[in-house]
Amino acid sequence: MKKICIVTTDVILAYQPTILNLYDQLKEHFQPEIISFKPSYISSKKITDKNVVYLEQNSILKKIFYWLDFAMNVTTKRIYKKLYQNFYYNSYFSKYFARFTLARYLKKVDPDIFIVVDFMALFTFQQSRPNDYCHFLSLEIYDNDEHRRMVNTERIQSVIIQSGDRYKYLFPNEELKVFYIQNAPPTSHFSFKENKTKSLIWAGSIIPRFGVLNCIEFIRKFPNYSLTLKGGGEAQFISRIKNDFSDLIDQGSLVIDNSYLDGKDFINYISDFAIGFCFYDIILTRSSFNYRTAPSGKLFSYYAAAVPVIALNIPGLSSVDEFKTGVLIDTYDPDVILQAVEKILKNYKYYSNNCKTAADYYAFDRNCYQFMNYLSDHKK
Repeated sequence: MKKICIVTTDVILAYQPTILNLYDQLKEHFQPEIISFKPSYISSKKITDKNVVYLEQNSILKKIFYWLDFAMNVTTKRIYKKLYQNFYYNSYFSKYFARFTLARYLKKVDPDIFIVVDFMALFTFQQSRPNDYCHFLSLEIYDNDEHRRMVNTERIQSVIIQSGDRYKYLFPNEELKVFYIQNAPPTSHFSFKENKTKSLIWAGSIIPRFGVLNCIEFIRKFPNYSLTLKGGGEAQFISRIKNDFSDLIDQGSLVIDNSYLDGKDFINYISDFAIGFCFYDIILTRSSFNYRTAPSGKLFSYYAAAVPVIALNIPGLSSVDEFKTGVLIDTYDPDVILQAVEKILKNYKYYSNNCKTAADYYAFDRNCYQFMNYLSDHKK
């Protein structure tokens, strides 16, 4: 069988279901391996049931580069004020993080196929293996990404991405082979429970820019509903939530569950709940193309659990309206959220059944088969 190497520079592999689902699909016909970095953000959880190489970082050098980054950011911010991001993009840390550590490892391996995740990994791959080609998996789109400007698109064999808008944004003048695959669970993970509680759930990374506090403020005003925050998160932010909303936690209106579950168990966990939230910071979605257009992974997890959704009205979450899987809102005012909750509960079976239809439509395995066939015909 052909050997495939999936390369990512991120440190949250356990919370990147697209990569994990892709690995599971590949292992049926190939010998896949994932190259990642030791987890150091949101969670220290390592994946143990897959062939993963976790690259270690020198802790001393990491701290040196981190503080160089911090100093450069402060300096350029003072010089260029609001425009500083156009001039500086974490160059010290990213160069050490990927271009040194990962580049050295890439020179040692020799798989039949490379799949590279996002532009930092792509640039590093092209620099360390100047005669090789790869397939490109786009997950995150960063503003002012210096790596995107430096890659050679002629050495990209195909692109996996979420939508045509995101493809055109990254490759406006390129006609590459493209596959549209969402960050969605495979059909084997579906869990369509009929008897659900009336509890609400936030399932995903517990970080400020994902609108978590807006969900909690709803519970504060309407404590007759309960909310569970399920997922990994920034330790400092979670401590802040526990401190600021201790009264809600004590009375059982707010539950924080940071325990890790793999894909199938995660969907089964979600399927006990009535409604799921899918929010982003509204200001962030106005300024960031990535967050405005990215279909959230938690959205598809809700679908796979037949859990209707209350989501922010942005292009990336438009499937909520297209499939009638819940309610889109333009503001996080607690009264607006309440209206959305009540609207769903009044016609719950309708929305839940629509989630099942959407889950089947976006299922990872159903949308990945064309890419799998393409790889089977690939020649090194």
